[in-house]
Amino acid sequence: MDYYGFLGLSLEYEFLKIYLSQDYSDEKTRVKSDDKENLALARAIKAKREVELLKGEHGLNRKDKKAKANFLEFLEQQIRLKKQMQK
Repeated sequence: MDYYGFLGLSLEYEFLKIYLSQDYSDEKTRVKSDDKENLALARAIKAKREVELLKGEHGLNRKDKKAKANFLEFLEQQIRLKKQMQK
């Protein structure tokens, strides 16, 4: 599975190590019973990653250190303001 980073500037790959017996990129190709589970699993993982990317694009899922640092700065600033108001 591959996807582009912010603004398409970087390309990242995630290798799932899920193997199929043949190429099923054509929708008309009948999926063998042996490959149905693996194909369903790969598609589920792809859908999950797409949702994660969309959440990140809209600011709903920020787990990076910068977001935490901004919160800590904000909290420290609020504590300082409260102390100043108490004086």
